[in-house]
Amino acid sequence: MQIPELDDKTFAELVEEAKKRIPQYFPEWTDHNLHDPGITLIELFAWLVEMQIFHLNQITERHYLKFLKLLGIEPRHTTPSVAQVTFDVEHPKPVLVKSGTKIDVKTDKGLIPFETIDDVWLIPVQLIKVVRKGRHLYLGFDKKFPEGKEICLAIGLRDLPEREEPDIIPSVEFLWEYSTSANSDGWAELYLTTDTTLAFSQSGFVRFRAPSDFEVRSIDGEELYWLRVRCETPPEIESVKLNTVRAVQMRKVEEVVGEATSLPNQTFQLKHSPVVPRRLVLKVRDGYRWREWELVSSFEYSGEEDEHYVLDYEFDGDKVDKNKIDKIKFRVKFGDGVRGKIPPKGSIIKVASYIYDKVCEQEFFSSNGKPNQVFELKKVPAIPKNILLWAEKDGKEEMWSEVMDFDASKPKDRHYTLNLESGEILFGDGERGRVASGVFKAIYYCGGGEIGDVKAAHILDELVDEDGNSAEITIRNFEVVEEGKKAETIEEAIMRAKRDLRRVYRVITLKDFEKLAKSTPGLRVARAKAVAKDEKVKVIVVPYGFDKPVPSEGFKQTVCRHLDNHRLVTTHVEVVDPEYVTVSVRARIKIKPHAANVKERVIERLNEFLHPLKGYNGRGWPFGRAVYKSEIYAQIEKVEGVECIQSLKLHAEGNRELFRYKNSNILLEEHVLVCSGKHQIEIIEAEVCG
Repeated sequence: MQIPELDDKTFAELVEEAKKRIPQYFPEWTDHNLHDPGITLIELFAWLVEMQIFHLNQITERHYLKFLKLLGIEPRHTTPSVAQVTFDVEHPKPVLVKSGTKIDVKTDKGLIPFETIDDVWLIPVQLIKVVRKGRHLYLGFDKKFPEGKEICLAIGLRDLPEREEPDIIPSVEFLWEYSTSANSDGWAELYLTTDTTLAFSQSGFVRFRAPSDFEVRSIDGEELYWLRVRCETPPEIESVKLNTVRAVQMRKVEEVVGEATSLPNQTFQLKHSPVVPRRLVLKVRDGYRWREWELVSSFEYSGEEDEHYVLDYEFDGDKVDKNKIDKIKFRVKFGDGVRGKIPPKGSIIKVASYIYDKVCEQEFFSSNGKPNQVFELKKVPAIPKNILLWAEKDGKEEMWSEVMDFDASKPKDRHYTLNLESGEILFGDGERGRVASGVFKAIYYCGGGEIGDVKAAHILDELVDEDGNSAEITIRNFEVVEEGKKAETIEEAIMRAKRDLRRVYRVITLKDFEKLAKSTPGLRVARAKAVAKDEKVKVIVVPYGFDKPVPSEGFKQTVCRHLDNHRLVTTHVEVVDPEYVTVSVRARIKIKPHAANVKERVIERLNEFLHPLKGYNGRGWPFGRAVYKSEIYAQIEKVEGVECIQSLKLHAEGNRELFRYKNSNILLEEHVLVCSGKHQIEIIEAEVCG
């Protein structure tokens, strides 16, 4: 990187500039020769300033990284692409695609490796029809699901861009059902094993066990096997797919890194790069809220309320052969209540592997409330940060931890730094970080970057059905849902830091509350209005929905939690339902000769104009805006076929404290919305009007 000259003034220029200012500040000082003590001081200070300028111009990439670290910014590393792989299934029996199945993708940039990160049963069933009726969504399938198998549906929604990780409390008004004759109403509840969509709040996957009493039912004249979803608000669904799994642009690597020689500042080079940036996150569900627990090396310094856990490794292999990677079992351990908190009984424990802020593999466990609980990880790679690195010495294994730098490392700390782009590992010098010794081995994932246009994809691993017979499965569609990115440069990281400084982290004004409420991660908040009342800030939120949308308790709690993270300490925030006033119009209208369906079109125009989400100017009726009779006149006159309006009257229904009449208009309180009521339109034919 070209280092800019931040200041190019020389010693002579500094002295000359200082001399020119003497008459301005000290007119009585007239002797400017070298023998004058004042000139000697000017030259001394000019020399000091020149040294400061010299050091100022020596800012290197390392300095920029340190400055960015102070701002909480780290240049982003190369990230892998994420794809959804849909398989073409003609095999008569279910076929299991395991997590870690290898896929090669042919692109215009060459052959790119991918691996699946979920298990999925491929079944010979097709989705035939999707029907939406009010608050219900119906999915019709041509065949019955194989009994007992875990079925996976990939749900694609029109997602909003997220700047923070969603922390959503799902709506209670969300229920999956399947068609059956076992119940009188023809429907039975379908219990989900996994719902990463969080009640249709975001794109994700829905998993459930296929019911045994799944039966055909007729809907809209279609005799199919139907699933029914009851939603609080209509989701903006773009796709529903069977036989689909996620795959990430990466390959798992297990390698012997090398043998250390007990010298300071040793370096090793991984055979493959760039390294996929990974981190392990463990969360425990406390009520509706997930709390992240901290990974520690041991419980030695943990207190009874410290939410800590330990990763335990059991090696099973030939300790003599240093050229082989041993089989490792990974376990999560919790404290005993004295050293480390015990997860509450019945709480759900989620262990997930992240690539940056995106969840890849994850596993769930349930706490029994007993001390020293241990859970074995079978799916999630137990890589605390980026790679798993350990040393074998004298028949023992020692785990080493990655750090950003050795600034806080002590002489005995088993620390190292890793350059994800080049794959270079650097160890300490004995003063900051222990000197490396022993045979080092590593497990990591490599890959990432832009892949270009996909031309073809095929499976490398052999797939078998439930009976163990080989199955010929092809890939129907390979869709890249998140494009990989190159490593971020220092300049790009600096620009991101500047944008981050302009971002709103603290809400102060009412407009701040409204803006932040509408940007709640994972929620589609259509409208928001903040008002200061009773020494509180009350935030009214309106979800996307039908004619009179009202948020659920989970919806409001999610918004409130998001605002709570950004409010000032002394500010009390309450998220409340919108209050509506129903407005009805009574009118006598004369129509033009031969005009048809005028009444229906007038009612449709009024419903659109008085709609809380899309009324008035198309962006929803403004909070607190009065309903003026003149505007209703104008809306009706725009309808084709209307000759004139003989009479018009507005009528409001609702809490009388929210509105009042004035000059035949309806005035509203500042936080109130309108919705359309039942309009009474009397049509007068042209020949009747005299």
